[in-house]
Amino acid sequence: MALCAAVLSVGHVAPVAARATSEFAVPTAIPEGWFVLGARAPRTPPGAGIPYYARDAKSGPALSVTSISCDGGCDQLAGSEERAVAGLGPYGGSLVRNGTWVWVAWTSEDNNDVRNVVAARGLTNREVIAAARAARTDPRNNGAAVAVGRRGLPRGFRELGKFPVGASGVPFDAQHVTLVSTDGTSTIDQYVFSAGAAERAAQHFWFDQLPLLSGRHETSVRVESIGRVVVTTGDASKALLTQLGTSVKPIDATQWEAFRQRVAEIPLTALLPGLESVGDYVAIEGTTEGNRWAAVFATSGNVYTAVADIDAGMISKGSGTLDSDRVPAAIRTTATNLLGRGLMASGVAPVAAASIRFEPPGGLPVEGVLASGGPDAEHRYFAAWVPGAGMLVPVVARDADGNEIARREQFGCFTCP
Repeated sequence: MALCAAVLSVGHVAPVAARATSEFAVPTAIPEGWFVLGARAPRTPPGAGIPYYARDAKSGPALSVTSISCDGGCDQLAGSEERAVAGLGPYGGSLVRNGTWVWVAWTSEDNNDVRNVVAARGLTNREVIAAARAARTDPRNNGAAVAVGRRGLPRGFRELGKFPVGASGVPFDAQHVTLVSTDGTSTIDQYVFSAGAAERAAQHFWFDQLPLLSGRHETSVRVESIGRVVVTTGDASKALLTQLGTSVKPIDATQWEAFRQRVAEIPLTALLPGLESVGDYVAIEGTTEGNRWAAVFATSGNVYTAVADIDAGMISKGSGTLDSDRVPAAIRTTATNLLGRGLMASGVAPVAAASIRFEPPGGLPVEGVLASGGPDAEHRYFAAWVPGAGMLVPVVARDADGNEIARREQFGCFTCP
């Protein structure tokens, strides 16, 4: 049960430089219980792309090589036929066949979180192993595989081209929208892009394999609408994903910015799932420069913070406790969450505080939000998102007459006054 359920908002979502009007398209039928978490405009793809090979262009790609980030686990082809392959990477590789599809994968010599993959369809195990052993790697990019040497290609094969489409079956430069469920436990990602016939064939090469990958629990739906390809994937039914995909409509730059501002609609339950288990609490919420944020102060003394970033399409969380037993300061630091774009700050000030202001060096001042109540009636609870700030930032509290009543020069430091 919450002590204070009021939502305290501050600021607005800052617009991001919009690209050409024709490049934007978003779902117009977002189901109840889902909220906009991320909205990233189309971007220039990094590098030249991934190479694809075949005997002829009409049949489409039959062989490709790429690398997959496996930080926290990665997908891999599941099949009834598996075997070890010597001579690949520091630990050897593995071959898996599922019908006509074959993967040969091995760990990069420079980074155990990078897995190199040669994927093929309609080829023999021997041909795919030969291609993997002839793969060229880039030592400047964690030993990622970037091409198959000519001597490793099956007879008659040639490179069809390089396209910015990886093992997810989605171009790197696609527009990306992310939705989050009310309880914060599920997400849906939608990618919208234009592509010529050759690039669509490359996309199909990987997308057709998705149902065969082990460890993959998400559903993916691909539709072609308004002259574009729409791929929707996530923790939802195929019917719901299809509904989202077929509802995509083109919008202009002004409408795109309005769509991005819907990040402010994300409920507290999505930002911080499981609050029903923390007991009584006071919550402070706001939206600042594309970041939807919240801080929850529980009567237990624990503090929970969350920041939803519209550009990243993800929620970062933090937790902590008051530093009251560590330093003699009138303004107390609690949980802080330092992200690449700024600081999620929360704490307590003297009960007479009518305003709280962060003054990041070289940055614009930011007014924090003060709660009207809280677990401790002797203090005022506050929170703020401070764009561009580092971990240590000056903060000052003032009373109702504007008089400074407390200051902390290094807010965020648990051992500094």
